[in-house]
Amino acid sequence: MMTELIPLTINLLEEQYKRLEYLAKTYGYETVEAYAMAVIEEVLDEPTKEEILEDIRISFREASRGETIPIEDVLAELEAEDD
Repeated sequence: MMTELIPLTINLLEEQYKRLEYLAKTYGYETVEAYAMAVIEEVLDEPTKEEILEDIRISFREASRGETIPIEDVLAELEAEDD
């Protein structure tokens, strides 16, 4: 499957651009565009509100059936997601 790139133009205030430029350099990106793309990719990987709610529903159902997960496993998974 071939994915087509779609150009995106965003108008920013000078202060906004300077802030993005500073953040890009701070986080080791060569350009504002590279930093903005990294931010966009991270946001696109985040679960939607509906996905989060479904996960909570599933967890409640599992808990009501006695299917629990040790807290250590939960904390380890949360820490792994933060990395």
